[in-house]
Amino acid sequence: MKVMHALVMASLATAPDAGSAAARRWFDASRCTTRVALQAMGSVNSAQRDWRILRGHFEVYGSCDQGPVAEGYSQNVVALLTRKWKLLPELEELGRTDPGFLEFVLAHIDATTDGYELETVRRNAERSCRPSEAKLCREIAAQAKSALEERNALRRRE
Repeated sequence: MKVMHALVMASLATAPDAGSAAARRWFDASRCTTRVALQAMGSVNSAQRDWRILRGHFEVYGSCDQGPVAEGYSQNVVALLTRKWKLLPELEELGRTDPGFLEFVLAHIDATTDGYELETVRRNAERSCRPSEAKLCREIAAQAKSALEERNALRRRE
């Protein structure tokens, strides 16, 4: 079991962090046991069905938000914002009642995700918002733009 713990913790510690520019107050290595980390890695992909499922995943496994788990969260957030934009009112409601979750979502609109999808997120946020979602859409658009700029900067360095 000690070997398994060491392997899981090493993979979390050495993998690039998704959304690393943002401080993740919800991450807590002391609560991210080997068992919890393995469960998080095994189930992170199921969290892209809707915002409520992702929020539940965040509540249970958010303490393990680094490395492959963080990248999975980023993929989920961007997938929801590209393929399920119609669910934005659900995110807006959850963000009002749980600002920490909204912070988590915004932190995961990052450069580890697909550039085309980030561009779709930016475009959705700039063109497909209701007036009641204007503030949220501005935040989403700004995050997507920042992630795209970071991706482009990384490409130029390669």
